[in-house]
Amino acid sequence: AGGLVHLQAGALEFDQGGNSTGGTWSIDDGATLRCDGGTFTFDAATTVSGAGGFQMRGGTLHFDTDFGITGPVLLSSGDWYQNTDVTFVNGFSLANGNLRGTGTVIFDATTNWTNGQLLGPGRKVNRGTMNANVSGANLLIRGACPFENEGTFNFQGPSSGGGDLYVDQGSTILNKSGGLFDIQTFRDIRSQSGTRGVITNEGELRKSDSGSTFTQTTFINAG
Repeated sequence: AGGLVHLQAGALEFDQGGNSTGGTWSIDDGATLRCDGGTFTFDAATTVSGAGGFQMRGGTLHFDTDFGITGPVLLSSGDWYQNTDVTFVNGFSLANGNLRGTGTVIFDATTNWTNGQLLGPGRKVNRGTMNANVSGANLLIRGACPFENEGTFNFQGPSSGGGDLYVDQGSTILNKSGGLFDIQTFRDIRSQSGTRGVITNEGELRKSDSGSTFTQTTFINAG
């Protein structure tokens, strides 16, 4: 059966990394599991579940098993390798750090993205509402990352200053049929590193801010 880690309340933080080679992790509603430093690996034989929350605030995380935590999730620093398919069902905050790996990542609720990178090769799919706000930093889709929008993607920024959205290094954005890509800012969509990014629109691409936005990506409006 292996070992059981059961979080009933509060937070349990791992600052120096570690490994889970099988066994079970159960995170109850109101409790939070945190990976804050070092390298931590949850291998394929491990079971992780529960209605609590998960936070990664530093280090390197390899998630090689199903991510069964259904509470809110935060990535604020470090490298998160999600190597299995996962659906975040109760909100995701990307405040900094890198979300990468081979698995397909589905954002199915509200996602607030204020810093950091979405990296390939695994697909990143928005099915809820993603608020990509460049008020404080550039946001980057890089590393041959295929990003798909099936919900509402709000590209937001400040009234002055701020960063830009970068889509490059062979990455793509596909705004699928029924999806809304809403440009609510004067900030730009840039492509300056490696192979130029491509944006394909099959849904609605809307410019709702009065300022001027330019894109350096290749743009395709598909029938």
